[in-house]
Amino acid sequence: MNVRVFVDGTGKFGAMHRVIFDEKQEINPDIRLKIAKELGLDETIFVNDVKLGDISIFSQTNEVRFAGSAALATAYALREYRHKVPSNLKCQGNVIPVVQAQSMLWITGDMSTFPEWNIVSLDSVSELLRLEPSYKKSLQHTLLWSWQDQDNGIVRARTFATD
Repeated sequence: MNVRVFVDGTGKFGAMHRVIFDEKQEINPDIRLKIAKELGLDETIFVNDVKLGDISIFSQTNEVRFAGSAALATAYALREYRHKVPSNLKCQGNVIPVVQAQSMLWITGDMSTFPEWNIVSLDSVSELLRLEPSYKKSLQHTLLWSWQDQDNGIVRARTFATD
């Protein structure tokens, strides 16, 4: 299932993820990584157990403990698949709480388990959107942002956490 998260009110922008249901775990980790590389998305998520919300998240380079947009995409996919919001997701032993408020889904993570982030302000949204995929290979744990509408407090942001 393809899921785009962090979209605007019209469904534009956001990050595309692929959620793959593999409850029998027939796809081994090496093949999962190969699939993630071939898809070329920031993360590809494998659902190991629908009822328990057990998942594995793969970037294009390795399996990761947590990726917020991937967890959110998976919560949405499970809500659509089961017609029920999962209370938690589980990824590499970590419990990721899921909450629905009206039509919005929220996930939370324990920030103390994550590495330090670099925060970079750019001059314009167009500069932010022009970043080439090769550029993100040089960034680790970086959030780039720019004002979209400073008067109304609206920013556009992109994150890069290749590991």
